[in-house]
Amino acid sequence: MQQFQAFKKSFMNDGIMNYPINELDEEFYTEHGKPPSGKYAKMLTRATPIADKIWSQVLTVKASMHDFYPAMNSVFTNRGIEFIVEQYAALNVEIQDLNKELKAAKQEQDLLKYMERFNTVYGVNVFDMMVSDITELLDNAAIRNEVHRTNYVESMVQPITYTVDDMKEHFKDATKKYKAKKSEILKRQKQKG
Repeated sequence: MQQFQAFKKSFMNDGIMNYPINELDEEFYTEHGKPPSGKYAKMLTRATPIADKIWSQVLTVKASMHDFYPAMNSVFTNRGIEFIVEQYAALNVEIQDLNKELKAAKQEQDLLKYMERFNTVYGVNVFDMMVSDITELLDNAAIRNEVHRTNYVESMVQPITYTVDDMKEHFKDATKKYKAKKSEILKRQKQKG
C-alpha cells in the first residue's frame, strides 16, 4: 500500500491537477510582467480544447482513486481483495487514457513541455505498484480475517486464500472488464448526445 500512497501523494501535491492553460498563462505573466499576447496567446487559445481533455482525464484519474483507502483499511475477505485489485485496474486504464490524451497533444509543444513535469505521475506502472502493494494487503487482510473469525465464531467468512499470482491474473481480467465497461459507457454517451 506504500506504493499507492506515495503515488497518490505525488498526484495530489505535484501540480498535475492544476488547469494547464491557467498555469501557462501565469508562468508567462510571471516571466514577462504582462498577460500573454501575440503568438503565445494564440497558442493558449489553440491548445485550450486539448488541455480541456487532458485536465478532464486527470480528474478522472483522481476519481478512480476515491475508493482505495476505505477498502485498504478494512478489507478482510477474498472479495475485498478482489475489489482493491479492480481499483488498481481502473486506475491503470485511466492513466493509459491520460497518456493517450498527452500523445494527442504532441503538436502543442508548450503544453507538452508543461505536462512533462508530471511524468512521474502519468508514467507510473500501475501493475508494478499493485504487485508491490498486494503482499502487504494480503498480510493485513489475513490478520483482519483471523480476528473476525475468532471474534465472530458463527461468521461465514472464509479464510483468505489468494496469492500474489492470483491477484496478477485478476488484475489482467479486471483491466479488460473495466476497458469494456468504459467503452460501452462512452458509446452510449455518444448515442445520446
